[in-house]
Amino acid sequence: MIALMLRILVWFLYNKVGLNLMPGLFSVMGYSWSHGSGIRLPGTFLDGFLLSYSLSKIRDNRLKHRRIYPYLICAGISLYYVYYVFNSRSQILCFLLVIMLSFAFVNNRIFSSLAKVLLLVLCCFFIAKIYLHTDFLQSVLNFYDPGTQVRFLGFDFYQSDWLNHKILGFGIVSDGNIFHTWYNSWIYYLSDLGIVNTLFQFGYVGLIILFSPFIFSFFIGLKNNRSLNGYFLMLSSFYTILSSIFFQNVYDSPRILIVPFILALMQLSMKDDKNNEERHFYNRV
Repeated sequence: MIALMLRILVWFLYNKVGLNLMPGLFSVMGYSWSHGSGIRLPGTFLDGFLLSYSLSKIRDNRLKHRRIYPYLICAGISLYYVYYVFNSRSQILCFLLVIMLSFAFVNNRIFSSLAKVLLLVLCCFFIAKIYLHTDFLQSVLNFYDPGTQVRFLGFDFYQSDWLNHKILGFGIVSDGNIFHTWYNSWIYYLSDLGIVNTLFQFGYVGLIILFSPFIFSFFIGLKNNRSLNGYFLMLSSFYTILSSIFFQNVYDSPRILIVPFILALMQLSMKDDKNNEERHFYNRV
């Protein structure tokens, strides 16, 4: 949270005041990395983890109402950062779907059922939008937007090579390639493909090996969602899977540090589940 607030301050001073307090933060993605008029700043690898933790604490029945407000503020700051400072459409979408998933497990049965149905529909719709490479999709995503157009060009380029190496992929390659659009010449990065990056480089085998822990951890969290650790694990795993699908692969260098956090949380959740089973057993006895 301190890191996000510091980045918000640096971003505000640069874009609104013209003071470049920490040039190293802006030089990572370049001073031309923007949507609209403001130069954007990427977040940290803990952004989704922080939002998931805040939502799990808000849902924790052991907290009194007045103790929930700090976590509401944390969630609000996280949303502010991803919307204004990072300004990433895929990140915003991931945050909204994680919040929707948290709504699906509230105590109100009607509200929970509606949230689950809406979440399922949204997930299917957006995943289809990404992977169904059709003219309809191009029109929906504004194909003539340079950022969207270069993504399609990059996808076609890497996919043509992958088609001959589906099982094990075409191997590790350089990240950036230059593509020419109607607007400008762009360097498109293989890492921008998200989970498809893993599929193209390591094939079906690599995709299964690398992402099975997150699928496994999500279902462990789903099974133990009544506990704090289980609910936290479910949300954070869901976010990690979604963000990897939406062009932000968890195994890219800026985000890979979240992997041991999720694996450790999975161990805690499994331990909680084992303790609960033992407790129920002794109660029956």
